[in-house]
Amino acid sequence: MGSSSQQPSAPLVVRLLGYLDITFLVCTLPIFLGANLPLLGWAGGSGIYVLQRVISELLQSSANKLDDLTGFLGVMMGGVIARGFLVAIAIFGVGMIDGDAGAAAGILFLAAFTIHLTMSLIMKPYTGKKR
Repeated sequence: MGSSSQQPSAPLVVRLLGYLDITFLVCTLPIFLGANLPLLGWAGGSGIYVLQRVISELLQSSANKLDDLTGFLGVMMGGVIARGFLVAIAIFGVGMIDGDAGAAAGILFLAAFTIHLTMSLIMKPYTGKKR
């Protein structure tokens, strides 16, 4: 739920809440530093999350331009599957470098994804999405 998926006239609060997950990722850096958690876990989890979120927004924009429902669903479902594989392989790769960092990256990614999903569901009436 980024700025591209919201009405331009959406209130500022609605637009800002669309980035609560990114704010969460930024706020976890001092926690990782203070708790002496692996920074590779923070960088990996945050980087993977931001990358998949950008890909999601690009796919959403591309799918919204399609006129037929079959094409829309094909792009969206293919994107979900591809992003899932991308995330799994990336977190596995971080875990191969450092097991603790892989666990931290996975937990951080899941927390950010949960925040995004929850906010998407709560803010759905205010975003103006038709599909």
